[in-house]
Amino acid sequence: MEKLLGTILGKLELVQRGGQSQIMVGFDGYVDSLAHPVKRIGEDRKAEYYTSMKEFGEFLTGRAERSCSIELHSITKKMGGNAPIFGRAAAALGIPTKCIGAFGYPSLHEVFREEIPDLEFISVANPGCCTALEFEDGKVMLAENEGINKLDYQVLQSHLKKGQLQEILDTSDVIALMNWSEMSGCGKIWEGLLEELLPNIDKTKERLFFLDLSDCGGRRFEDFEELTRLLGRFSDFGKVLLSLNRNEFDHYARMLGGEGSIQRRIRLIAEECALWSVVVHEHSGAWMLREDGAYFLENRYNHKPRILTGGGDNFNAGLACALTVGMDLREAVAVGNAVSGYYVTNAQSPSRAQLAEFIEEWMQELRREPAAGRQIWAVAQGVG
Repeated sequence: MEKLLGTILGKLELVQRGGQSQIMVGFDGYVDSLAHPVKRIGEDRKAEYYTSMKEFGEFLTGRAERSCSIELHSITKKMGGNAPIFGRAAAALGIPTKCIGAFGYPSLHEVFREEIPDLEFISVANPGCCTALEFEDGKVMLAENEGINKLDYQVLQSHLKKGQLQEILDTSDVIALMNWSEMSGCGKIWEGLLEELLPNIDKTKERLFFLDLSDCGGRRFEDFEELTRLLGRFSDFGKVLLSLNRNEFDHYARMLGGEGSIQRRIRLIAEECALWSVVVHEHSGAWMLREDGAYFLENRYNHKPRILTGGGDNFNAGLACALTVGMDLREAVAVGNAVSGYYVTNAQSPSRAQLAEFIEEWMQELRREPAAGRQIWAVAQGVG
């Protein structure tokens, strides 16, 4: 692991800021209010919070057939949604990014008005609202989707300049499509891209389609049939990578009838959807599918994170940016782990210099405790 991180550091030093790479990401957008649920207030008026989702869940089930009141202590109010958080993280790493989505229409909501170098917000709808309850082992997202539920392909095109989306697609090295699950019009948007715009892009340019589902537990079986059909069509226009967290992966694999080991189920999803790769990220690390099998790469795990909401989006941004600048999949997954690790530790996305410093600290930890950074190589073929 230390050798891998050293290779990544060397490549980071060689990469010029931005270069010719460009990312397009869309199409959601939320105003996030992050909060800690209060367990009790001590005699010193200091709050004690629920630290785990299990503990909070047991409290709620214990109040069944009664009622309860939960005090929330605000952490912050910020821009949210998979696309904006991904976009901000990619821009922080120096990759020019155009972020299209629901950020306020006809004018930007205040949380999206910050001037961020290398990031351009292009808004076509009003955002959703989300209250995120933060725990040490996860988060609960309470979303109101009225604004983004009005966003479909027709609205997207009508609220952009004529030919604008076609031009952005044509000049982008990475086309990142986020949050299929929570946007009721997302399937129609993807279908519109596939039928009307992507057939016209420059076929000589190598592109990565980076797709993320978000929490798909509420979707019907018929929705997954449509999703599988759509995913398979993107491969006509470039390499397709599907990034899932562990809950999303387990749910999608069940919908496809997948059983057995995680390696076998990753292979199933890739084959059914004609994907170049599938990456499954969790707190302890990430699985990746390569041509020679499925592998797990451990993370620099933080047991006391400052923030969790957005950790997966920062992982995705780090992974996509690393692939954009020429790293291989294993290196890119390690970068994704590091970007996410920095984010949950510091409550902000890292610059390239901050990422390098974080990786150097990780290497020093591995020298002190080598077993903490072991790589688990679990080849998919023949694994039950």
